[in-house]
Amino acid sequence: MADRLPPENVLVARLAAGPVGTLKLPAEPVDWARVLETAVRERCASLIWLHNAAVIRAMAPADIAARWRGRTLAAGVAAREQLAELGEVVGTLDRVGVTPIVLKGLPLGVMLHGDVAARPVNDIDLFIPVSQREAAHEELCRAGFRHRYGLAPEEGAYERVRDGRRSVLEVHSSLLDADMLAHLRLPAPEGVAVDLEGVHVYAQRGPLLPLFLAMHLAKHTDVPLLWWIDLAVAWRAQTPAERAETRRLAAVHRVERFLAWAERGIALFETASAAELDDARDALASLMDLHGHHPARRLPRLSATLLDAARSVGAWAWPRSLRRRPLAFAWQSAIRAVAVLRRRLDRGSAVPDVQAAPATELRALAISEEQLLGLVRDVVGAGAPLWVRARGSSMHPTVKDGALVRLVPLPERPLRRGDVVFAIMRGGNPVIHRVREVAPEQVTLQGDNMLYADAPLAAGDVIALADTVQQDTRASAIPGRAPFNPSLIAARWRSMTRRRRLQHVDAR
Repeated sequence: MADRLPPENVLVARLAAGPVGTLKLPAEPVDWARVLETAVRERCASLIWLHNAAVIRAMAPADIAARWRGRTLAAGVAAREQLAELGEVVGTLDRVGVTPIVLKGLPLGVMLHGDVAARPVNDIDLFIPVSQREAAHEELCRAGFRHRYGLAPEEGAYERVRDGRRSVLEVHSSLLDADMLAHLRLPAPEGVAVDLEGVHVYAQRGPLLPLFLAMHLAKHTDVPLLWWIDLAVAWRAQTPAERAETRRLAAVHRVERFLAWAERGIALFETASAAELDDARDALASLMDLHGHHPARRLPRLSATLLDAARSVGAWAWPRSLRRRPLAFAWQSAIRAVAVLRRRLDRGSAVPDVQAAPATELRALAISEEQLLGLVRDVVGAGAPLWVRARGSSMHPTVKDGALVRLVPLPERPLRRGDVVFAIMRGGNPVIHRVREVAPEQVTLQGDNMLYADAPLAAGDVIALADTVQQDTRASAIPGRAPFNPSLIAARWRSMTRRRRLQHVDAR
């Protein structure tokens, strides 16, 4: 297996482990595009850039470095958006006397890696004691969250869609809430006050943290390299006394084999991030093998007793949710199946030669205008595509408010009437409008939903071409001409009527 492991995986492990002074490249050619793709898949692209931006700028092609920088910038904006939402949720729960402890997520990025944007986070994980779950459930529902799955109010996840942004909140009352680990018990997490760029929350910390991260790793089928990095950094940060306390807790709660398994994984990762290429490949391959089995096979093998192993297998074959509420389990399973089917049908109904943005393409979905302009110049100027979120109705119905638009470099041919472009207006604000007229050194734009054209722009103010729009889950090519818009005809008629009425008044 080690021979089949590409060198790009080893580079990702070394760059993600921490700052490197000099990076010794392997003798075989390195595909930096594949390095970025691997880093994104392993969820450590932002962490690598924060540690080793200078190394990437020096060794990677300019377009790859620009994409990497842009991805990190966009990840930082998304993290701070979620940080604001976390502060709102914590404040909402605090009003009813519920003080949640944040598990993993944004606090982990600050405590372990020193930056809130170091770890991409999809949802917010909170620990709330069982005694406070009913009050928390009612308050979250009042705040607009909808219980998505699980057995309310004891467990499960909540979802809220606001201003086109979907938020997922997972609430736990046990650190071992997986069915196959439900027979085990860990003490409640120790909450420590943490300041996250002005947002004050209680986060998990102390000797229990590495043990929780190890159990979290063990219960998942597929894990990114970032989770092993988190565990390794948390383990290294402990003092000898704290490590001894972690081992004592593991022994008391019958999970010492899980901790020993995690320590072996930490040692393999540290070897992969520091050894010579061949040894590093062997270590990474061994780390993949260490987590290569399904949890139904891994968890019983890590159990302390035969009874614990039998309980794990029984919970896998007969989950708690199916035992307790079979009708609810069947209903939620059907809902998930329908959602998956709808996503597949939406993908199948899209224009054949256009797809939604793959994971390796950069998305700047929530960003200031100043940051957006710099990002478009860097990323698109380097030849890479960039997805942005459109705001406003000036291009309706071609590009609706909140739709995603893909920007690509300008074509080698001259701009022509009907092209949709990203440009900077005279006031400095960016727009996505359609080309109406092209003159020497000048371009005139107009939105599909606007009565009049914009003021002429210098040709250099047009930065990128918009070729794809994704609305809901469907992606399609942007047409070369504005579609029929009845509302625009009505608006033009109202404008003409008003102008004639004013002229009539002037004549009198």
